Amino acid sequence: MTPETDSPRAPVTLLAGLRSRATVAVSALLTDADPTLLVVAHDLTDAGRGDRHPGTGDLIRRIVYDAAGIVEVESVPVRDGCVACTVRETGPAALGRLAAAHPGRPLLLVLPEAVEPELIAPAIAGWARPPAGDRRPDRPAGPGRAPGFAPEPAARNAGPAVDDGPGRERIAGPGLGQPAGPRAGAGLVVRSVIAAVDPELLLADLGTTDDLADHGLSTARGDLRTVAEVVARQVEYADTVVLCAAPDAPDDLVRTAAAVLRGLAPWARLLEEPTGAGLLRTGRHDPHGCGTAARGLEGLPVGAEYTEHGVTGTVFRSRRPFHPDRLNDALGAVTDAALRTRGHCWIATRPDLALIWESAGGGLSIGAHGPWLAALPDDLWPCVSAQRRALAAADWNPYYGDRRTELAFVGLGLDVAALHRTLGGCLLTDAELAEGADGWRALADPFAGCFGVPDESAP
Repeated sequence: MTPETDSPRAPVTLLAGLRSRATVAVSALLTDADPTLLVVAHDLTDAGRGDRHPGTGDLIRRIVYDAAGIVEVESVPVRDGCVACTVRETGPAALGRLAAAHPGRPLLLVLPEAVEPELIAPAIAGWARPPAGDRRPDRPAGPGRAPGFAPEPAARNAGPAVDDGPGRERIAGPGLGQPAGPRAGAGLVVRSVIAAVDPELLLADLGTTDDLADHGLSTARGDLRTVAEVVARQVEYADTVVLCAAPDAPDDLVRTAAAVLRGLAPWARLLEEPTGAGLLRTGRHDPHGCGTAARGLEGLPVGAEYTEHGVTGTVFRSRRPFHPDRLNDALGAVTDAALRTRGHCWIATRPDLALIWESAGGGLSIGAHGPWLAALPDDLWPCVSAQRRALAAADWNPYYGDRRTELAFVGLGLDVAALHRTLGGCLLTDAELAEGADGWRALADPFAGCFGVPDESAP
Protein backbone atom coordinates (compact mmCIF):
# COMPACT_ATOMS: atom_id res chain seq x y z
CA MET A 1 0.00 0.00 0.00
CA THR A 2 1.04 3.60 -0.48
CA PRO A 3 1.59 5.70 2.66
CA GLU A 4 -1.72 7.50 2.19
CA THR A 5 -3.79 4.34 1.85
CA ASP A 6 -2.27 1.96 4.40
CA SER A 7 -4.53 3.21 7.20
CA PRO A 8 -8.20 4.12 7.52
CA ARG A 9 -7.22 7.17 9.51
CA ALA A 10 -7.29 10.61 7.91
CA PRO A 11 -3.82 11.82 6.86
CA VAL A 12 -2.60 15.00 8.57
CA THR A 13 0.41 17.08 7.57
CA LEU A 14 1.85 19.58 10.06
CA LEU A 15 3.44 22.76 8.71
CA ALA A 16 5.65 24.82 11.03
CA GLY A 17 7.76 27.90 10.51
CA LEU A 18 8.70 31.03 12.42
CA ARG A 19 8.31 33.22 9.33
CA SER A 20 4.80 33.44 7.91
CA ARG A 21 6.02 34.31 4.41
CA ALA A 22 7.51 30.84 4.17
CA THR A 23 4.52 28.97 5.62
CA VAL A 24 2.07 30.87 3.41
CA ALA A 25 4.20 30.03 0.37
CA VAL A 26 4.25 26.32 1.22
CA SER A 27 0.51 26.31 1.93
CA ALA A 28 -0.08 27.79 -1.53
CA LEU A 29 2.11 25.14 -3.15
CA LEU A 30 0.18 22.39 -1.44
CA THR A 31 -3.31 23.68 -2.25
CA ASP A 32 -2.26 24.17 -5.88
CA ALA A 33 -1.01 20.60 -6.02
CA ASP A 34 -4.09 19.10 -4.34
CA PRO A 35 -7.33 21.13 -4.54
CA THR A 36 -8.99 18.66 -2.12
CA LEU A 37 -6.59 19.65 0.67
CA LEU A 38 -8.26 21.18 3.72
CA VAL A 39 -5.97 23.76 5.32
CA VAL A 40 -6.43 24.64 8.98
CA ALA A 41 -4.71 27.94 9.86
CA HIS A 42 -4.84 30.35 12.77
CA ASP A 43 -5.47 34.07 13.04
CA LEU A 44 -4.04 35.38 16.33
CA THR A 45 -5.21 38.97 15.97
CA ASP A 46 -7.49 38.65 19.01
CA ALA A 47 -5.26 36.26 20.97
CA GLY A 48 -4.23 39.09 23.28
CA ARG A 49 -7.35 41.24 23.22
CA GLY A 50 -8.04 40.57 26.90
CA ASP A 51 -4.92 42.59 27.74
CA ARG A 52 -6.02 45.42 25.46
CA HIS A 53 -9.69 45.33 26.45
CA PRO A 54 -10.19 44.12 30.05
CA GLY A 55 -13.34 42.08 30.49
CA THR A 56 -13.12 40.47 27.06
CA GLY A 57 -11.72 37.00 26.39
CA ASP A 58 -8.74 36.09 24.24
CA LEU A 59 -9.68 34.28 21.05
CA ILE A 60 -7.99 32.42 18.23
CA ARG A 61 -9.78 32.31 14.90
CA ARG A 62 -9.32 28.89 13.34
CA ILE A 63 -9.70 29.28 9.58
CA VAL A 64 -10.39 26.28 7.35
CA TYR A 65 -9.97 26.77 3.62
CA ASP A 66 -9.20 24.91 0.42
CA ALA A 67 -8.30 25.87 -3.14
CA ALA A 68 -11.83 27.20 -3.70
CA GLY A 69 -11.87 29.51 -0.65
CA ILE A 70 -13.01 29.65 2.96
CA VAL A 71 -14.79 26.57 4.29
CA GLU A 72 -15.41 27.77 7.85
CA VAL A 73 -14.13 30.12 10.54
CA GLU A 74 -14.28 29.12 14.19
CA SER A 75 -13.48 31.29 17.22
CA VAL A 76 -11.71 29.36 19.98
CA PRO A 77 -11.15 30.78 23.48
CA VAL A 78 -7.47 30.85 24.46
CA ARG A 79 -6.88 28.43 27.32
CA ASP A 80 -4.80 29.52 30.29
CA GLY A 81 -3.39 32.43 28.30
CA CYS A 82 -1.43 30.02 26.10
CA VAL A 83 -1.98 29.83 22.36
CA ALA A 84 0.08 26.67 21.86
CA CYS A 85 -1.79 24.91 24.66
CA THR A 86 -5.04 25.86 22.94
CA VAL A 87 -3.89 24.51 19.58
CA ARG A 88 -2.71 21.31 21.22
CA GLU A 89 -5.85 20.74 23.27
CA THR A 90 -8.50 21.74 20.72
CA GLY A 91 -6.78 21.15 17.39
CA PRO A 92 -6.96 17.33 17.28
CA ALA A 93 -10.71 17.33 17.95
CA ALA A 94 -11.22 19.95 15.24
CA LEU A 95 -9.20 17.84 12.79
CA GLY A 96 -11.23 14.77 13.72
CA ARG A 97 -14.48 16.63 13.10
CA LEU A 98 -13.26 17.85 9.70
CA ALA A 99 -12.10 14.36 8.75
CA ALA A 100 -15.52 12.95 9.62
CA ALA A 101 -17.34 15.69 7.72
CA HIS A 102 -15.06 15.49 4.66
CA PRO A 103 -14.02 11.84 4.32
CA GLY A 104 -11.14 11.13 2.00
CA ARG A 105 -9.73 14.66 2.08
CA PRO A 106 -6.21 15.24 3.42
CA LEU A 107 -5.65 17.80 6.18
CA LEU A 108 -2.91 20.40 6.59
CA LEU A 109 -2.52 21.96 10.04
CA VAL A 110 -0.54 25.22 9.77
CA LEU A 111 0.86 25.99 13.21
CA PRO A 112 1.09 29.54 14.57
CA GLU A 113 4.56 30.90 14.05
CA ALA A 114 6.43 29.94 17.21
CA VAL A 115 4.57 26.74 18.01
CA GLU A 116 6.86 23.72 17.97
CA PRO A 117 5.50 20.71 16.05
CA GLU A 118 6.96 18.33 18.62
CA LEU A 119 4.28 19.59 21.01
CA ILE A 120 1.39 19.09 18.60
CA ALA A 121 2.14 15.81 16.77
CA PRO A 122 1.95 13.63 19.93
CA ALA A 123 -1.33 15.31 20.88
CA ILE A 124 -2.82 14.29 17.53
CA ALA A 125 -1.50 10.75 17.98
CA GLY A 126 -2.87 10.67 21.52
CA TRP A 127 -6.31 11.82 20.33
CA ALA A 128 -6.46 9.20 17.60
CA ARG A 129 -5.39 6.37 19.87
CA PRO A 130 -8.33 4.34 21.25
CA PRO A 131 -8.48 5.43 24.89
CA ALA A 132 -8.48 3.21 27.94
CA GLY A 133 -11.18 5.52 29.25
CA ASP A 134 -12.57 8.92 28.43
CA ARG A 135 -9.46 10.98 29.05
CA ARG A 136 -7.40 13.64 27.36
CA PRO A 137 -4.05 12.69 25.82
CA ASP A 138 -0.97 13.22 27.94
CA ARG A 139 0.84 16.53 27.60
CA PRO A 140 4.40 16.02 26.38
CA ALA A 141 7.18 18.13 27.82
CA GLY A 142 10.43 19.11 26.14
CA PRO A 143 13.81 19.53 27.81
CA GLY A 144 13.88 22.45 30.19
CA ARG A 145 10.12 23.00 29.94
CA ALA A 146 7.43 22.13 32.44
CA PRO A 147 4.74 19.68 31.29
CA GLY A 148 2.02 21.49 29.43
CA PHE A 149 3.92 24.75 29.05
CA ALA A 150 4.14 25.86 25.44
CA PRO A 151 3.87 29.57 24.83
CA GLU A 152 4.23 31.07 21.43
CA PRO A 153 3.87 33.90 19.01
CA ALA A 154 2.15 37.20 18.79
CA ALA A 155 -0.81 37.78 16.54
CA ARG A 156 -0.25 36.98 12.92
CA ASN A 157 -2.69 35.99 10.20
CA ALA A 158 -1.53 32.56 9.07
CA GLY A 159 -4.24 32.11 6.46
CA PRO A 160 -5.90 34.09 3.70
CA ALA A 161 -7.90 37.26 4.22
CA VAL A 162 -11.27 36.40 5.71
CA ASP A 163 -14.68 37.82 4.98
CA ASP A 164 -16.79 35.84 7.39
CA GLY A 165 -20.20 36.71 6.07
CA PRO A 166 -23.38 36.08 8.00
CA GLY A 167 -23.44 32.91 10.01
CA ARG A 168 -19.94 31.76 9.11
CA GLU A 169 -18.26 32.28 12.45
CA ARG A 170 -19.01 30.45 15.64
CA ILE A 171 -17.57 30.13 19.11
CA ALA A 172 -16.05 26.75 19.86
CA GLY A 173 -16.42 25.20 23.28
CA PRO A 174 -17.62 22.04 24.97
CA GLY A 175 -20.39 20.59 22.86
CA LEU A 176 -20.00 23.18 20.10
CA GLY A 177 -18.67 21.59 16.96
CA GLN A 178 -16.22 19.30 18.73
CA PRO A 179 -16.66 15.59 19.32
CA ALA A 180 -16.99 14.41 22.90
CA GLY A 181 -14.00 12.07 22.68
CA PRO A 182 -11.55 10.29 20.41
CA ARG A 183 -14.18 7.91 19.00
CA ALA A 184 -16.55 10.66 17.86
CA GLY A 185 -14.73 11.50 14.61
CA ALA A 186 -12.55 9.82 12.06
CA GLY A 187 -9.15 8.60 13.22
CA LEU A 188 -6.11 10.75 12.49
CA VAL A 189 -2.51 10.01 11.61
CA VAL A 190 0.33 12.48 11.10
CA ARG A 191 1.97 11.55 7.81
CA SER A 192 4.50 14.34 7.51
CA VAL A 193 5.93 17.28 9.44
CA ILE A 194 7.18 20.10 7.23
CA ALA A 195 9.33 23.03 8.34
CA ALA A 196 9.17 26.08 6.06
CA VAL A 197 12.28 28.27 6.19
CA ASP A 198 13.01 31.71 4.78
CA PRO A 199 16.73 31.56 3.85
CA GLU A 200 17.15 35.33 4.00
CA LEU A 201 16.25 35.29 7.72
CA LEU A 202 17.60 31.91 8.83
CA LEU A 203 21.14 32.95 9.78
CA ALA A 204 19.92 36.06 11.55
CA ASP A 205 17.33 34.04 13.48
CA LEU A 206 19.85 31.39 14.54
CA GLY A 207 22.46 33.99 15.45
CA THR A 208 20.33 36.35 17.51
CA THR A 209 20.19 36.24 21.28
CA ASP A 210 16.71 37.79 21.26
CA ASP A 211 13.78 36.18 23.04
CA LEU A 212 10.51 35.68 21.19
CA ALA A 213 9.05 38.50 23.27
CA ASP A 214 11.62 40.90 21.81
CA HIS A 215 9.97 40.43 18.41
CA GLY A 216 6.37 40.31 19.59
CA LEU A 217 6.26 36.57 18.94
CA SER A 218 5.21 35.47 22.41
CA THR A 219 1.61 35.44 23.60
CA ALA A 220 1.93 33.45 26.80
CA ARG A 221 3.24 34.90 30.00
CA GLY A 222 6.54 33.39 31.07
CA ASP A 223 7.62 32.37 27.57
CA LEU A 224 11.40 32.62 27.82
CA ARG A 225 12.28 30.79 24.61
CA THR A 226 14.64 32.44 22.18
CA VAL A 227 14.06 32.98 18.48
CA ALA A 228 17.06 30.77 17.71
CA GLU A 229 15.96 27.75 19.72
CA VAL A 230 12.46 27.79 18.25
CA VAL A 231 13.77 27.91 14.68
CA ALA A 232 16.19 25.06 15.44
CA ARG A 233 13.54 22.87 17.08
CA GLN A 234 11.05 23.38 14.27
CA VAL A 235 13.62 22.28 11.69
CA GLU A 236 15.02 19.39 13.73
CA TYR A 237 11.64 17.78 14.37
CA ALA A 238 10.60 17.97 10.72
CA ASP A 239 10.96 15.09 8.30
CA THR A 240 10.85 17.53 5.35
CA VAL A 241 12.44 20.99 5.26
CA VAL A 242 11.36 23.41 2.53
CA LEU A 243 13.61 26.32 1.66
CA CYS A 244 11.34 29.14 0.49
CA ALA A 245 13.67 31.58 -1.22
CA ALA A 246 12.34 34.75 -2.82
CA PRO A 247 13.08 35.00 -6.57
CA ASP A 248 15.65 37.73 -5.96
CA ALA A 249 17.35 36.07 -2.98
CA PRO A 250 21.16 36.01 -3.35
CA ASP A 251 22.38 32.59 -4.47
CA ASP A 252 25.26 32.62 -1.99
CA LEU A 253 22.91 33.24 0.92
CA VAL A 254 20.55 30.47 -0.20
CA ARG A 255 23.40 27.96 -0.50
CA THR A 256 24.68 28.88 2.96
CA ALA A 257 21.20 28.49 4.44
CA ALA A 258 20.83 25.09 2.78
CA ALA A 259 24.16 23.98 4.25
CA VAL A 260 23.05 25.05 7.74
CA LEU A 261 19.76 23.17 7.37
CA ARG A 262 21.60 20.00 6.36
CA GLY A 263 23.49 20.21 9.61
CA LEU A 264 20.45 20.96 11.74
CA ALA A 265 18.44 18.03 10.37
CA PRO A 266 20.59 15.61 8.36
CA TRP A 267 17.80 13.04 8.72
CA ALA A 268 15.23 15.26 6.95
CA ARG A 269 14.59 15.66 3.24
CA LEU A 270 15.67 19.17 2.17
CA LEU A 271 13.84 20.73 -0.78
CA GLU A 272 15.54 23.80 -2.22
CA GLU A 273 13.22 24.20 -5.22
CA PRO A 274 9.96 22.88 -3.84
CA THR A 275 6.79 21.91 -5.59
CA GLY A 276 3.60 20.82 -3.90
CA ALA A 277 3.72 17.35 -5.42
CA GLY A 278 5.06 14.75 -3.02
CA LEU A 279 4.85 16.86 0.13
CA LEU A 280 1.57 15.46 1.45
CA ARG A 281 0.91 11.99 2.88
CA THR A 282 4.55 11.00 2.53
CA GLY A 283 4.58 8.62 5.48
CA ARG A 284 7.97 10.03 6.53
CA HIS A 285 6.85 10.95 10.05
CA ASP A 286 7.33 8.30 12.71
CA PRO A 287 4.56 8.72 15.30
CA HIS A 288 6.45 6.43 17.67
CA GLY A 289 9.73 8.34 17.36
CA CYS A 290 11.63 9.50 20.41
CA GLY A 291 11.65 13.20 19.52
CA THR A 292 14.74 15.29 18.93
CA ALA A 293 16.07 15.54 22.48
CA ALA A 294 16.70 11.83 22.98
CA ARG A 295 17.82 10.85 19.48
CA GLY A 296 21.33 9.86 20.55
CA LEU A 297 20.10 7.84 23.50
CA GLU A 298 18.02 5.79 21.07
CA GLY A 299 20.98 5.18 18.78
CA LEU A 300 19.86 7.70 16.15
CA PRO A 301 22.29 10.29 14.72
CA VAL A 302 22.46 13.61 16.55
CA GLY A 303 24.45 15.35 13.83
CA ALA A 304 26.93 14.92 11.00
CA GLU A 305 30.57 15.55 10.16
CA TYR A 306 30.67 17.83 7.13
CA THR A 307 31.91 21.11 5.68
CA GLU A 308 29.87 22.83 2.99
CA HIS A 309 29.83 26.41 1.77
CA GLY A 310 31.50 27.75 4.90
CA VAL A 311 29.26 25.73 7.24
CA THR A 312 30.76 23.00 9.41
CA GLY A 313 29.19 20.24 11.43
CA THR A 314 30.94 17.98 13.91
CA VAL A 315 30.07 15.51 16.68
CA PHE A 316 32.02 15.18 19.93
CA ARG A 317 31.88 11.72 21.52
CA SER A 318 33.30 10.37 24.76
CA ARG A 319 32.69 7.57 27.23
CA ARG A 320 34.41 9.49 30.02
CA PRO A 321 32.33 11.95 32.06
CA PHE A 322 32.86 15.68 32.19
CA HIS A 323 34.49 17.32 35.20
CA PRO A 324 31.67 19.70 36.23
CA ASP A 325 33.86 22.66 37.19
CA ARG A 326 36.00 22.55 34.04
CA LEU A 327 32.94 22.06 31.86
CA ASN A 328 31.23 25.05 33.47
CA ASP A 329 34.28 27.23 32.80
CA ALA A 330 34.27 26.22 29.11
CA LEU A 331 30.56 26.60 28.39
CA GLY A 332 30.82 30.16 27.07
CA ALA A 333 33.53 29.31 24.56
CA VAL A 334 31.76 26.13 23.48
CA THR A 335 28.34 27.66 22.91
CA ASP A 336 29.67 30.84 21.30
CA ALA A 337 31.52 28.77 18.70
CA ALA A 338 28.40 27.31 17.11
CA LEU A 339 24.99 28.35 15.85
CA ARG A 340 23.47 25.21 17.31
CA THR A 341 24.55 22.40 19.65
CA ARG A 342 22.51 19.45 20.84
CA GLY A 343 22.87 15.96 22.24
CA HIS A 344 23.37 14.23 25.56
CA CYS A 345 26.15 14.05 28.11
CA TRP A 346 27.05 13.05 31.64
CA ILE A 347 29.05 14.69 34.40
CA ALA A 348 31.06 12.92 37.05
CA THR A 349 29.15 14.25 40.05
CA ARG A 350 25.87 12.86 38.66
CA PRO A 351 26.96 9.48 37.22
CA ASP A 352 23.48 8.00 37.25
CA LEU A 353 21.81 10.80 35.29
CA ALA A 354 21.61 11.21 31.50
CA LEU A 355 21.57 14.90 30.63
CA ILE A 356 20.09 16.55 27.53
CA TRP A 357 22.12 19.43 26.13
CA GLU A 358 21.02 22.08 23.64
CA SER A 359 22.07 25.62 22.81
CA ALA A 360 21.10 28.25 20.27
CA GLY A 361 21.14 32.03 20.26
CA GLY A 362 23.81 32.20 22.93
CA GLY A 363 21.73 30.33 25.52
CA LEU A 364 22.40 26.84 26.86
CA SER A 365 19.99 24.36 28.42
CA ILE A 366 21.22 21.23 30.22
CA GLY A 367 18.42 19.20 31.75
CA ALA A 368 17.79 15.77 33.21
CA HIS A 369 16.42 13.11 30.87
CA GLY A 370 16.39 10.25 33.37
CA PRO A 371 18.70 7.51 34.61
CA TRP A 372 21.22 5.65 32.50
CA LEU A 373 20.28 2.02 32.05
CA ALA A 374 23.39 1.11 34.03
CA ALA A 375 21.80 2.87 37.01
CA LEU A 376 18.33 1.41 36.47
CA PRO A 377 17.19 -1.74 38.34
CA ASP A 378 16.72 -4.72 36.05
CA ASP A 379 12.99 -4.88 36.72
CA LEU A 380 12.57 -1.35 35.31
CA TRP A 381 14.37 -1.97 32.03
CA PRO A 382 11.10 -2.92 30.26
CA CYS A 383 9.96 0.68 30.89
CA VAL A 384 12.63 1.86 28.47
CA SER A 385 12.19 1.59 24.70
CA ALA A 386 13.32 -1.60 23.01
CA GLN A 387 15.52 0.46 20.70
CA ARG A 388 17.42 2.01 23.57
CA ARG A 389 17.86 -1.37 25.25
CA ALA A 390 19.20 -2.83 22.01
CA LEU A 391 21.68 0.04 21.64
CA ALA A 392 22.88 -0.45 25.21
CA ALA A 393 23.36 -4.18 24.67
CA ALA A 394 25.33 -3.62 21.46
CA ASP A 395 27.55 -0.89 22.89
CA TRP A 396 27.83 -1.86 26.57
CA ASN A 397 31.07 -0.88 28.27
CA PRO A 398 32.17 -3.00 31.23
CA TYR A 399 33.16 0.13 33.19
CA TYR A 400 30.74 2.83 31.95
CA GLY A 401 27.75 0.72 31.01
CA ASP A 402 25.66 2.73 28.53
CA ARG A 403 26.96 6.10 29.76
CA ARG A 404 28.42 8.28 27.04
CA THR A 405 28.50 11.84 25.73
CA GLU A 406 27.46 12.68 22.18
CA LEU A 407 27.18 16.38 21.23
CA ALA A 408 26.56 17.77 17.73
CA PHE A 409 27.68 21.24 16.63
CA VAL A 410 26.79 23.32 13.56
CA GLY A 411 28.49 26.64 12.89
CA LEU A 412 29.99 29.06 10.41
CA GLY A 413 33.75 28.74 10.14
CA LEU A 414 33.76 26.34 13.09
CA ASP A 415 37.26 25.41 14.32
CA VAL A 416 36.61 21.71 14.87
CA ALA A 417 40.05 20.88 16.24
CA ALA A 418 39.91 23.68 18.83
CA LEU A 419 36.38 22.73 19.84
CA HIS A 420 37.33 19.09 20.39
CA ARG A 421 40.41 20.13 22.37
CA THR A 422 38.31 22.35 24.62
CA LEU A 423 35.73 19.65 25.28
CA GLY A 424 38.39 16.98 25.70
CA GLY A 425 40.05 19.14 28.34
CA CYS A 426 36.81 19.12 30.31
CA LEU A 427 36.81 15.32 30.71
CA LEU A 428 38.13 13.55 33.80
CA THR A 429 41.83 12.84 33.75
CA ASP A 430 43.17 9.32 34.30
CA ALA A 431 43.90 10.13 37.93
CA GLU A 432 40.42 11.57 38.51
CA LEU A 433 38.83 8.64 36.75
CA ALA A 434 40.66 6.19 39.00
CA GLU A 435 39.00 7.70 42.08
CA GLY A 436 35.70 6.13 41.08
CA ALA A 437 32.17 7.37 41.62
CA ASP A 438 32.68 8.09 45.32
CA GLY A 439 35.56 10.41 44.53
CA TRP A 440 33.69 12.03 41.64
CA ARG A 441 30.81 13.05 43.87
CA ALA A 442 33.21 15.04 46.02
CA LEU A 443 34.28 17.26 43.10
CA ALA A 444 33.30 20.92 43.06
CA ASP A 445 30.01 21.06 41.22
CA PRO A 446 28.53 24.37 39.99
CA PHE A 447 25.62 22.35 38.56
CA ALA A 448 24.44 21.17 41.99
CA GLY A 449 20.67 21.53 42.30
CA CYS A 450 20.23 22.38 38.63
CA PHE A 451 18.55 19.25 37.33
CA GLY A 452 15.35 19.00 39.31
CA VAL A 453 16.27 15.78 41.12
CA PRO A 454 18.01 15.33 44.50
CA ASP A 455 21.79 15.66 44.39
CA GLU A 456 23.45 12.27 44.73
CA SER A 457 26.12 13.80 46.95
CA ALA A 458 23.56 15.22 49.38
CA PRO A 459 23.30 13.52 52.77
